[in-house]
Amino acid sequence: MKGLLLSDLTIAKQSMVRARDKMGYNGTSMKYFPSRTHAHQKGASSIELALLLPILLLCFLGLVQVIVFMQSSTATQYAAFMASRSFQVYGDRALKEIAYRKVQSYPYTHTDQHIVEASAEKRIFESLSWEQRRISQLDGQDFLQRVYLDGDDISYNHSQANTSAGAVRINYLGCTQGSTCDNAQGVETTYCAPIVFPGISFLFALSTQKDPCKVQQLGLSYSGLAITKGVSLGREPITP
Repeated sequence: MKGLLLSDLTIAKQSMVRARDKMGYNGTSMKYFPSRTHAHQKGASSIELALLLPILLLCFLGLVQVIVFMQSSTATQYAAFMASRSFQVYGDRALKEIAYRKVQSYPYTHTDQHIVEASAEKRIFESLSWEQRRISQLDGQDFLQRVYLDGDDISYNHSQANTSAGAVRINYLGCTQGSTCDNAQGVETTYCAPIVFPGISFLFALSTQKDPCKVQQLGLSYSGLAITKGVSLGREPITP
């Protein structure tokens, strides 16, 4: 009987050792050794992550660009309204004709710049954080004494009059250069929004082909997305 019990215990012990070995354990140190199946699964997960990361990065960069576009569009709409309001009052007159004092030399806000363009530049550059570098403060103690770097970009009914490849462009609707523009319709304001990550420019290929714009200022040269907003308020009645 005793011999049978010892034999049964030996067989049970051997079965336990074999089962433990199959599970990947060492009988002395109880250290876990990964099986081939586990290593294969880990390698497959690493490959899947490596393939997925570029797609996730592209989606993130695209989302950032969409946010930039939406903010730019909102700022341009506001600038277009203010530019059209300025045109309604002043027409295509220059800043020197109203004795505007917050001026500097070209290509900053200057005396010969159109009131309409200066109005649009101020709204856009003050609204968009990435355009803050275009702002220059004239007086270190007076925050409101500011001028804007963008040159002159003016056209009449899409006929170019002045161009400096700036980010903000003005087109007078129903008005010809040299006229009083008394019967003009309003103003189109165009902002050349930057493509933040040039590597994703192919996502906006159709937009850049339809409305191309290129900025060449501040030592930079880049193609962007043209955002054009038109507001037609006409002109105030002219009294003799």
